Amino acid sequence: MDLDRFRPRSEAASRLTLFACLLAPSVVAAIGSLRSWQWWNLLVFLAVGLGLAAVFVRGFTGPAARETFVQRAAGVALLVAAFVLGVSASAGTRLTVLEWWGRPTTVTVQDVRVKHDVRRDRSVFEFCFRVARLDGSPVFGDFCRSGREWREGMRMEVLLEPTGFVAPETPEEVSMAGTWRTVGLVSIAVMGLSIRFVGGMSPERSGPTIVRRPDPGPRHPRMLRPKGPGKRGRGR
Repeated sequence: MDLDRFRPRSEAASRLTLFACLLAPSVVAAIGSLRSWQWWNLLVFLAVGLGLAAVFVRGFTGPAARETFVQRAAGVALLVAAFVLGVSASAGTRLTVLEWWGRPTTVTVQDVRVKHDVRRDRSVFEFCFRVARLDGSPVFGDFCRSGREWREGMRMEVLLEPTGFVAPETPEEVSMAGTWRTVGLVSIAVMGLSIRFVGGMSPERSGPTIVRRPDPGPRHPRMLRPKGPGKRGRGR
């Protein structure tokens, strides 16, 4: 695949392209947070997304893009900050939306799902709760805890987003939204500062340069002198 046609033409576009490539996994993590995807699925996708972004960026920058120690350190800080941003987006996006637009609503626990896993010879249980309004209408999404804090039929208070696009959460958990927002903003600042030293995607070609000689044009066949009869000896 020829990446030259997608290569940025200016320095500012180069930096913005690099930032967008590393920001894309965090955007998907934020959507997964709103839709209540499982956190380990988000982490796997985030790791794979950052890996693909790094390969994509490597195809642009080439092996000699980060030559100095400062540039290499900035490149490592850039990837770490992108990963931390993805984690904060996964954990804090839903909390932030519910903090700003969520409405306190009394609901009943409709279903409790128990997930069992073995980690390092140790049993780990996770309880996921699905709730419904008092009139019986279901609520989209669920939320999980490490302990069984509620049972089926119990009433509790959660924050619901009016459109129903965002999964619910308890007010105690939503109170952590400010912490995750701070982590995300700091990560974005570190990414911007790191890109300042890395320099974005290089407009130079990363592959070997092929030098082609100019075409000399059609070659004419060499004119050979026809061979005649042998030289005659002189008469006596």
